[in-house]
Amino acid sequence: MPYIFEVVRIVLLALPDLTDVLSSIHEEDVVSLLQDMIKIKSEPESNISEKEVAEFLVHRMRSSGIEVEMVNKEPNRPNIVGRLRGNGGGKTLLFNGHLAAFRVDPWTVDPYIERAKEGNVYGVGAADMKGAIAAMVIAMEAFTKIGQELSGDVIAVFGSGAEKGGLIGTKYVLDSGVAADMAVNGEPTGNTLVVAERGAIWTELVTHGIAGLTGKGESVNAIHKMNKIIESLLQYNEEIQRVKHPLLGTAQMSVNMIEAGQAPYTVPNRCRAVVDRRLLPGETTSDVQTQIDTIMDRLRKEDPSLKLDTRVELAFEPLEISIEEEIVKLAKEAIRTVTRNEARIQGFFGFTESVHIAQAGIPVVIIGPGVTEAAHTPNEWVGIQELVNASKIYAHIALKACGSETS
Repeated sequence: MPYIFEVVRIVLLALPDLTDVLSSIHEEDVVSLLQDMIKIKSEPESNISEKEVAEFLVHRMRSSGIEVEMVNKEPNRPNIVGRLRGNGGGKTLLFNGHLAAFRVDPWTVDPYIERAKEGNVYGVGAADMKGAIAAMVIAMEAFTKIGQELSGDVIAVFGSGAEKGGLIGTKYVLDSGVAADMAVNGEPTGNTLVVAERGAIWTELVTHGIAGLTGKGESVNAIHKMNKIIESLLQYNEEIQRVKHPLLGTAQMSVNMIEAGQAPYTVPNRCRAVVDRRLLPGETTSDVQTQIDTIMDRLRKEDPSLKLDTRVELAFEPLEISIEEEIVKLAKEAIRTVTRNEARIQGFFGFTESVHIAQAGIPVVIIGPGVTEAAHTPNEWVGIQELVNASKIYAHIALKACGSETS
């Protein structure tokens, strides 16, 4: 028996102490890293790739003792895979975020000059989601700083291609073989615990008419044809809102793009619309697309002259994780310890790259600093205390998830 107690004592001494880990995370370190990232543009919607910010993070993480590599599906669109390697036997935790930032004008100040005032950091990507990436990196560095290993691995996957849902980023990395037992995505949630999100399916609709001058009988107006389709879709939107999810509310449908017309005096022969349908857990993109196709088929029968093409642009399934999953329990404990408040379990109104993680068989929650109201807005910001708390929450989860073989 004394031998067993000695083994247990040695194992416990070898594990990082929670107080040591959390006390090694400092406000100035998280803020400084975020400010350095904000200075580096990574805006694919403006044809500025994520390459430079990825290279910066690779150098930073390597200098901190974290194994890291870049993997690409497309040129100049790198993905970072960082690994804080354990000594074997423990579970593997995945941290996930996207490298892209989204600038929305007009800014009243330079959006790339680091600014921290009144308890906030301002800059493009501060909330969505360079803040979370900075917090995750600092959390991983906390373990190298105190010079102790975990049993399991902590993996960071920071991906490109967020403007198209991470298909060349997070999904590509996971499809390439990166695996974990559980995961945390850092989209902005105000550090609340998100366990469900809506899915999405974007459908392109194109009506075809016959061009001509206004008033000439032989022309067919493609906009007018589209108008009848939109009327039917608005009725459909009312129907799908009869069912509610306790965390996500109702399903939604919105016609968000319309393109048509060449001149005020010319009847348009083409009209393009894009429909954004948001799904609730329990729905599938296949079923929803069938619903939309059924509406289009009915309209074709009612109007034999209707010439309509449809195409799915994007399809993301909805996500919901059981509150009994280990990662949910660990996240609740971490939030309670760091913030001294009970974790609020919520749903996420949009869709994130978490769906790729879930489809890879990895239970995933979403916890991140910043609020969605600040994302994709001028003068984007994130609270400094939220940044620090997020980093400590991530480190807490890592310690509990990967700290021993029996975690």
